[in-house]
Amino acid sequence: MRRKSALELRRKKTTCCNFGGSNEKPETCPLEFHHRGAVSLCCALKSIALYAQSNPPSILTDSRQLIVLVTPHWNAVNGTLRRYQRENAADVWQPIGGSFPVVIGAKGMAWGAGFQRGQNPKLKMEGDKRTPAGIYAVSPAFGFEPDFGQNLKMPYVALAATHVCVDDPASNDYNQLVDRAQIQHPDWKSGERMREIPQYRLGSVIQYNTESPDKKAGSCMFMHVWKTPETGTAGCIAMEEAKVKETLHWLDASLKPVIAMFPEKAYRDLQYSWKLPKE
Repeated sequence: MRRKSALELRRKKTTCCNFGGSNEKPETCPLEFHHRGAVSLCCALKSIALYAQSNPPSILTDSRQLIVLVTPHWNAVNGTLRRYQRENAADVWQPIGGSFPVVIGAKGMAWGAGFQRGQNPKLKMEGDKRTPAGIYAVSPAFGFEPDFGQNLKMPYVALAATHVCVDDPASNDYNQLVDRAQIQHPDWKSGERMREIPQYRLGSVIQYNTESPDKKAGSCMFMHVWKTPETGTAGCIAMEEAKVKETLHWLDASLKPVIAMFPEKAYRDLQYSWKLPKE
């Protein structure tokens, strides 16, 4: 048998580390980067690049109210929602009430803008009927009843016939809930007329892609009343009306509430490093 030369050995690839979840393929690095068992340069650079991703987003670390929505897999429409609260950022999340069923986008989930990891290459896009995986602020509440917000601990928008959520990427008001009566020259060609959609009779805005929005990444994400327990949405999360009311009365703007939405495997991969509650 011919013995391989030192040059051939140096050119050989060797497996490095597995970053970003067990579903990812291990990284490979040239053997010449390895020296006496030291971590390869390429793997070190890879770990530095992923360090920020391993840290939880600031809206999670600053929050004291957390909604967790988990689905069985990326294409699942049905999921489970749980609520948690803590006294301060150093405390462990404590469950509030029991879990209950929800439905999400009719095509399941895809990574929301800014949250893509290696486990699934799909990204949330406008009109794809997928719910954005990630963690987002929840506010304001909205509904058809003008007085419903009086007993809430968060802002409330009493929806009028003129309220529109703009989903036209060409509009300056893209992904904004606006009152058309207050805008002199509307520049959008499409939008959701909120009062014409019965499921929007009560709900809350999920602050997805709202700051400097990516015009391709999706818009108008809400928590609202479901049509049926089996009917998927255009991307929002939906539940029984009684559970919407219960959740809105629990939410407190001073506690900076957020929602974490992930398929089960992705949630488990982030659970330890982001100090998420056990599901």
